[in-house]
Amino acid sequence: LAKRAGGKPVRIASKSVRSAELLRRILASSPVFQGLMTYSPRETAYLAAQGFDDLLIAYPAVNQADIAALAPAVASGKTIRLMVDSIEHVERIDRIARTLGVVFRLCLDLDMSSRFPGLHFGVRRSPVRTVDEAVRIARRTLGLEGVRLDALMGYEAQIAGLPDDVAGAAARNALIRWLKGRSIREIARRRGAVVVDHRRPRRA
Repeated sequence: LAKRAGGKPVRIASKSVRSAELLRRILASSPVFQGLMTYSPRETAYLAAQGFDDLLIAYPAVNQADIAALAPAVASGKTIRLMVDSIEHVERIDRIARTLGVVFRLCLDLDMSSRFPGLHFGVRRSPVRTVDEAVRIARRTLGLEGVRLDALMGYEAQIAGLPDDVAGAAARNALIRWLKGRSIREIARRRGAVVVDHRRPRRA
């Protein structure tokens, strides 16, 4: 995995590696492995207490007690990011953070599905599907005291998880590879546009 990454950092998913000791061994094996993608706020608080840092919670969380469980680790200097996919979610985390006297880092979950005529190619992981929707959420975080948006995530399930070399299905394989090629180009443009557009000054 470290070789195939070609120098790009790889975040380890704790949902797949259910042992703190194994996580430590993987992270220590190569500088390519950096940080963890965790399953839930409670698990994240536990891992932070075990000495891990740079923790990204993979799924949105709204339970106040669960989010509050992260506050001690954040206050101690741990880098923890909560996943968000709506303005209401951002505002809720901001209210909780201000009550606790901390600032929560946020990661915006951008849907990476592609839509072709008559076909939704991918999974509906996030309701944030367009550049405008993503930029609207990003700009809402500006001026809020309890949150700071500093990351963007997009999971291309239709590319990473859809087989295109199935024995005895040559026509299907060719179609899937063609769709993947189109999807890769389309979502690369969309993801880049989100990064560029959220930095542009807002209109008066």
